[in-house]
Parts: sequence; C-alpha cells; structure tokens
Amino acid sequence: AAINPPEVRHIFGGTIGGPIKKDKLFFFFDTEFQRRNFPLVSSVINSSVSQPTQSWIGCAAPATTAQCTAINALLPRMFSTVPRNGNQMLDLLKLDYRPNSRSSFAVDMNYLKWISVNGIQTGLSNTSGGAVGNNGDDSVRDRMARASWTFVPTSSMVNEFRVGWFKDRQADDFDPALQTGYPIGNVGLSVSGVSTLGGYSILPRILPSENRYEFVDNLSWVTGRHAFKFGADIATTEDFSNSLSNRFGTFSYSNVTTFAQDYSSPTPGASHYSTYSQTFGNPIVDTRITDLAFYAEDTWKISSRLTANYGLRYERALLSQPPITNPNYPQTGVIPETTKDFAPRAGLAYSVNSKTVLRAGYGLYYARYTSAMSANFYTLNDQYTQSLSITNSASAGAPVYPVPLTSAAGALASNRSITFAAPNLRNPYTQQWNIGIERSLSSKTT
Repeated sequence: AAINPPEVRHIFGGTIGGPIKKDKLFFFFDTEFQRRNFPLVSSVINSSVSQPTQSWIGCAAPATTAQCTAINALLPRMFSTVPRNGNQMLDLLKLDYRPNSRSSFAVDMNYLKWISVNGIQTGLSNTSGGAVGNNGDDSVRDRMARASWTFVPTSSMVNEFRVGWFKDRQADDFDPALQTGYPIGNVGLSVSGVSTLGGYSILPRILPSENRYEFVDNLSWVTGRHAFKFGADIATTEDFSNSLSNRFGTFSYSNVTTFAQDYSSPTPGASHYSTYSQTFGNPIVDTRITDLAFYAEDTWKISSRLTANYGLRYERALLSQPPITNPNYPQTGVIPETTKDFAPRAGLAYSVNSKTVLRAGYGLYYARYTSAMSANFYTLNDQYTQSLSITNSASAGAPVYPVPLTSAAGALASNRSITFAAPNLRNPYTQQWNIGIERSLSSKTT
C-alpha cells in the first residue's frame, strides 16, 4: 500500500536591535528555531527479497528449512516508517561601535545547533534498507566570531585589522532505538546485494571538528600618483576527527543460502561468506596547518591614459607531521613543505580615447594544502591504521561469522598498501592572464 508520511515544521524566532549609546554603540540580535518532524519511508527493492511477504527468495539446500526461515526475521524492520526529526537553533549577535571619526569597531557572532534523530539519511524514502541500516543520529554545531577595527590615521591612509574564530563540529552515532534487540549489532553485513543488514560502517564518528583562528591586517596608503596596499593574513586550522570506517568488520555473502547456513546454526569449521573486511588502528587524527601570507601592491597612474597595477604575494604553509612512522618506509614520517610560493600580479589599463579602453592582466595563484591530504599521510602508512580483506573464509586467521576480529595479527596479507608524500610535493597553482577591449557603443551601452 502507498505510504504518505506526514511532515510538520514549526519555525519561530525574533529580532531586536537599536542603540546602546546614542550615535556611538549599536547592537542587533536575531534568533530562529526550527522543529521538524519528517518520517522516512523504508523498503528493500532487490531480486532476492519478496516485498509482499518481506522474506528472502532463493534460500535452498544445503541450508535447511529452519535456517531459511530464521533469516526472514531480519527483513520486516526494513519495511517501515522510520521516525526522524530535525531541530535547529540559529543565533546572530552584532555590535558596532564608533568612538570617533577615525575609528570604528565591529563584532559579530553566529551560533548554529542542529540535532537530527535518524537524520543521516535525508531523502523522502529509501529502497535499499538504508533508512534503517545506513542511518543514525546527526548533530552539527557551528560557532563563528569576528572582530574588526578600522582606523584612519590620516586623510591618505586607512588600516583595517580583523581577527576571526570558526568552529565546526559534526558528530554522528547509532540510534539506540534502531539497534535495540537487533541480533546483527554493529557488524556490517551484506547478503546477495542487500548491504544494509548490519550497522552503518562509518559510525560512530566525529568528522569534522575544525577549529580555525585568523588574523588579518590591511593598510592602504595614497600618495601622489600611487595607491599602495600592504597586508598580512595569518590563519591556523586544527582538524580533529574520531572516525574509523569499518571498525566492526563486514561480512559479505554472495547468495542467501550460504548466509542461512551461517546465521542460525553455523556448522563447525570455516564460515561460508565470500569476503570479509575490517579496519584496525587509531580512529583519532589531529592535524594542524598554519597559513602565512604577506602581500604588497601598487596602483600607479602613470598618465591620464595609462594605469599600471603590480604586486607580489608570498605564502607559506606550516604542516604538522605524522606522529607515527613506518620503520620500513621512513618517508611516511615527513610531509614536505615548500618555501617558494611567490605569486606576482600585474595589470595595465590604457585609454585609447574617450570611448575605448584596453586592459591586460596576469596573476599566479596558489591553492592551500588541505587537511584531508595531511590526514591521508597520517593514516595510510600501514602503522596508524591497517585494513584487511579476506576472500577465503577458510584461510588462516579468518573470522567465523558473526564474530569479528579483535586485531589484525595473523590475518593481514603480505601484499600491503602504503601511502607517503613525494619528496617534491608542492601545492598546486594556476596562472591566469587576460586581454580585453572595452568600447562605449552609446551613452548607455558598453
């Protein structure tokens, strides 16, 4: 039968603002709340599953009738309406202070809190069983604050200083209401293409938890035919995560019969699964990147027709280094840093006549090093974390369903994967140039 689940949203809030001190200090505050109830329709569409009877198709000998009947108990929860909500709070506070004609200060702060039970899956419906097996509770908390000071020491000079803080944290975990009483638990399980029978392999996790501080200063100075700008931008970003995907292990069965043999009454000896995989190691990764940037530029009005703009920017990234090194590969302990990120900029504008202007420009731009890159070099050295995949359930060290391995010892293959940074690793850059002509076609069209 068709299901049309209800959805209800309640959104409410308010704003207030005004002067704290007349003509000097002002404030503004805004808050908004959302309470949302939006259940998720769950089903399984698969050639090995009968939707009308919510049972498996194709279970046969050598599995017994009792074994085939036992595995049917896993499916009914996949055909249901899963409770889900999304509750949010969003706040904004802003202060503006102008003590005199030369100085102005501004402070603004933002706060977001999002809590969603069974909110990892966001669609209206799910036909893979993922509304139950690949779902969980989601929470996000964002906090941002910024303060700035603009100072005009002379009629030809302006200085702006800014400091900012940004905190972003997302944490996801299993919903106890979906797990209670379910015999599979957190172990991953895939049977004949239905891969959502066990726990969601990415849970639990804190990913990301980012903490960023930034300090910026820009000075503008106009003298004669020149308009100079100088500045510095210093930012430090810590990325913390507590995440180890597939930490509980995953059993995969190519057909229903072999799973039935193992599920309710496994026979002594090897299991019948086709593959098993699991990841071991430290789930906590804590990286830091400090970005330093300095620049100077000049806009020079050479003549009434010709204006030149030129400048130079220098960037330097300081990268935290992996805490663990593979003794067989000392390269895994070093992430190279470059000290040669110089970025020139240049541009020209020439007025041919009152209706035509020629423009040309060139710039070199560097991309940032990413925390994800650093995290890969931390974890993929075959020491920090280790991943195994078993394709023969009778091999040495292979687990017996449904018990996962407690360590990788004795089961890791001799053919292993290791990732480390090339000694000449550089952050990417782009070079951009342009040439253009601007022509006035009429008094209203260019």
